[in-house]
Amino acid sequence: MYLSQGCRWRSNPGLRLANASGVFTLNQYCCATKVEMIFTDKFVYVHEPKTGGTFVTSMLFRLYGLRWTRWTHVRNALFGEVRSKHPRYGSLVHNSNKHGGCNEIPEPQRGKKILATVRNPFDLYVSQYEFGWWKRSEFLKHYQAVPHFSRDYSNFPDLDFPSYVRLSNAAFRSLANGHASENTPGVVTEQFLKFYFRDPRMAYTKLSGGAYAANGAHISDMHDLHFIRTDDLNRGLFDFLTRNDYAHDDISFILGEEKILPRGKGRKAEQKWERYYTPELKATVRRKEEFVFKLFPEFDV
Repeated sequence: MYLSQGCRWRSNPGLRLANASGVFTLNQYCCATKVEMIFTDKFVYVHEPKTGGTFVTSMLFRLYGLRWTRWTHVRNALFGEVRSKHPRYGSLVHNSNKHGGCNEIPEPQRGKKILATVRNPFDLYVSQYEFGWWKRSEFLKHYQAVPHFSRDYSNFPDLDFPSYVRLSNAAFRSLANGHASENTPGVVTEQFLKFYFRDPRMAYTKLSGGAYAANGAHISDMHDLHFIRTDDLNRGLFDFLTRNDYAHDDISFILGEEKILPRGKGRKAEQKWERYYTPELKATVRRKEEFVFKLFPEFDV
């Protein structure tokens, strides 16, 4: 495990994750049906939404001599991927087909190291809330399936942040088998399991009690992963590439790059995630996302 700059767990590549029949998942909700992956000769990058993937993708594109143009957008739309070749590091393939996580890595790409980005759950809830995907009318039918939705969320979509947290945990669940009580793990934990565990449903059944993370029993259930944190992307990505034999002169530009926002949309400097939480709401999120906080204790601040 890498501590401040990233974390690594080793496991064997898993099988394809079957979708839960008839259930609308958080993954479908927050990525609007598309999750990007990048394949290189050395590693695979799995882009979990709202964790800094736009920055990582942009840095890798620059490293491999790719840039978004009208042609690359057209090619990506038609074929679901764009490619480039680096004289020293080999190929890079940006794939935008409907992949959902490590279990969806295509067979020819399995066995490589997997790079992923992870975000503080407190901050991730705020990022999703402010970005506003959840307000789209196409999702309304899923909210309406939540008991007492019309009564409890009568001003939808003009929800305050605590209401959004409650609604997202009621609407976007699949591993909980329809149980969305206050004591079940939250949507951030569910998404984490779906992206990075070989058998997310089985892993979910092991979460109660806290021992799964505390005693390391989860490690063998995960893919071979290296995580870099959203709040330390420059250094985390630079260090990962350095350890994988990328030359300093080729990647040093990463250290000086500014934040890159999806579609140029982001929070203002004063919209720090801490300002969104009451002590009670923070305690609720800490309880529901306990598993992720145990894996990344530096997030529990």
